Amino acid sequence: MGGDERYAATCGHTHLFRGARLRVDGVKEPEGYVAEPEPLALDVQFSDGVGVEGEVVVAKGGEVALRVGGYVTRAGKEMPERVWGVREVRVVGGEVEVVVG
Repeated sequence: MGGDERYAATCGHTHLFRGARLRVDGVKEPEGYVAEPEPLALDVQFSDGVGVEGEVVVAKGGEVALRVGGYVTRAGKEMPERVWGVREVRVVGGEVEVVVG
């Protein structure tokens, strides 16, 4: 990982909530990433077609969080920038999946 590389991430909903899942495409070694998560810059795409920048953040102790910038859903609901705790990082279908905690 690293550098200025950004990863495409998709969410099957118009917004995040506890239990929501974000699929991250293009991580070269998903199993290795799950074992030792690193910060990742993301381009998040929600189910209504709205996109926003985000990132996986990893604290010194290894705690993982997900920061997503503020945006407005297609239906007009304002969603403020937020940092979410992450319950789980796993491999699903060859991609990294981040589960919001």
